[in-house]
Amino acid sequence: MHNRELPSMGSNNNNHISLFFLLFFAGLLNSKDYFQYLDFDIIILVISFLFHIFLFYLFLSTILSFLMKKNNFRFYSFPYWMILLAAIFIKWFLLFIQSPGWVLPGGIYFYEIRVITINIILLITVAIRIKKIQDIKAVIWGLGLGTSLTFLIPLILFPEMIGSRAINVNNYSFTGGFWNSSVISFISIGWLLVALSTIEKSKTKKYILLAIFILTILGGLAGLSRSILLSIIISVIVYLIAAKQFLKYIKAISWTAILAVTIILIFPQLVDNFEQRFTDGVSIEEEPRVDIWLDYIEDLPKYILFGDIKGEYKRYSETGHGPHTVLLNWLTRYGILALMGFFAIIFGIIKAIKRIQKDVSLHASASAFAWLASYLAVAVINETGFLQLTVYGAMGVLLGWGNFLKKESFSLKSL
Repeated sequence: MHNRELPSMGSNNNNHISLFFLLFFAGLLNSKDYFQYLDFDIIILVISFLFHIFLFYLFLSTILSFLMKKNNFRFYSFPYWMILLAAIFIKWFLLFIQSPGWVLPGGIYFYEIRVITINIILLITVAIRIKKIQDIKAVIWGLGLGTSLTFLIPLILFPEMIGSRAINVNNYSFTGGFWNSSVISFISIGWLLVALSTIEKSKTKKYILLAIFILTILGGLAGLSRSILLSIIISVIVYLIAAKQFLKYIKAISWTAILAVTIILIFPQLVDNFEQRFTDGVSIEEEPRVDIWLDYIEDLPKYILFGDIKGEYKRYSETGHGPHTVLLNWLTRYGILALMGFFAIIFGIIKAIKRIQKDVSLHASASAFAWLASYLAVAVINETGFLQLTVYGAMGVLLGWGNFLKKESFSLKSL
């Protein structure tokens, strides 16, 4: 990698520290269900407060930087998030003119709009604030360490839950299942840890990054998630193809085999339960989510422009379920412009990864492509991956990484 660091005009020398804590607290919020289950509500309040303090401090200072020092604040690539932001604003406005109370605090749509707005603000803030390699390391380390609790808490405190798909445990309902937080962690930060390990010089740090990566996978598999199993398989294949080296194929296959054997030896019951899940059948015709998709697609003309005009998108499902795919979620809630905005962000991420391949290394870009594959493999067939805060943070990391490299190249050409 050309790890050049040019002076950043008007930047804060502690920017990477602030970014680290922003992503760290975002990662900790991924363990919200576990804290609530343990009756540690005060911890959630403290973490949430600190996260929002860092987010709005960085976001507002970014806006002020834009207003006060316009010549020193440039977008070196198209701000791919603008389309999505416009779609969300349009929907907010349409709901507001129907009934202001719907979208104001206490309103029936306030929570969803607040969550998605915070997610987009996080994405924008991270993407813009990344200005040097220190920032990239800070955000990946912050998100990686923050999300570590999503597998440490259940593996250490609740090992009896390994191999269980339970959603309701002792009268507490876990969103998406007891182990779903680890699935979110994997698609949020998993392969980004591998990408960072390719540029970290310290062997100790490399091992820590890879250890977190493996433990995140184990946490997801502990819940018998077919989605994460599919995500792992697809992302590994994408990594091997993108790496373009036969030696890497052999090495990756060997490590995968070792990991598989280790899981079988340590968690034989887990393997048996997985086998039972697939024995029960995975036929497309009997898959409930296919029926859900068909329900929504049948009513496509009713919401394609702006999403459901009253925000009651679940009425298109006979069973009252969400769309179970990030694509239909954007379409039913915010309309065709939002779906285009989502594709724009994915396109921006691909452009960023290609820049990483050109200016950093093939293996770093291969890991980033694997991240994209792991995320899409889950998000296009599940509710998971649409509203999760850490996913948007990870998108911001990749967009910011590509923007930083393009800015660096632009600056050098102008010398």
